[in-house]
Amino acid sequence: MREIRQRAKELSPSLVLTLLSIVQALALEVLWSSVRESAFLFEGGLPAAIGWAQVVITLQGIVVLWVAYVGLVVRFVWVPRVSDVVTPFVLGSLEFVLASALDPSWLVPWLLTLAALFVVATVTNANVFAAASELPENREHFDELAKLDPGAFGPMALYGPLAVFVALILAAAALVAFFGADSWAALAGLL
Repeated sequence: MREIRQRAKELSPSLVLTLLSIVQALALEVLWSSVRESAFLFEGGLPAAIGWAQVVITLQGIVVLWVAYVGLVVRFVWVPRVSDVVTPFVLGSLEFVLASALDPSWLVPWLLTLAALFVVATVTNANVFAAASELPENREHFDELAKLDPGAFGPMALYGPLAVFVALILAAAALVAFFGADSWAALAGLL
């Protein structure tokens, strides 16, 4: 049993990163296809500006998620759980929605999906940190972090920034719902 556990610890980071990379590639393809099929993006005006803001935010989200996962895989080893293998598909599904809903008329659901993506990514990161902190192979890293900031892994440190970002995204969704998706308020909410 010990050999299986060790093998799982060694292979899980590569497996998770491979799964996420495949999903990210598909999300980029969906984004590219959506841009090519969205004629309004090339007509100029406020709807195009809103659409291009959605494109940039979606692209940033895809890249940042991949970089965050690479950071986890490079820094830590952990015993994989079912959630570690399912999460890339959940993240990918949310990214597919973001990439395929590039239209101001879909802006409120798009913003809610963006908020959900932030929540899933943050909770995933916290779960990997918790799993990794239990293993002696990662102890040096966590000891160094604890010296720098003893409260670095408390609930407010982990979830405080998430709460702020989600609140801002929900406020943007409320602006769009109130003023309409074809308003300057919608563009301001995205920026």
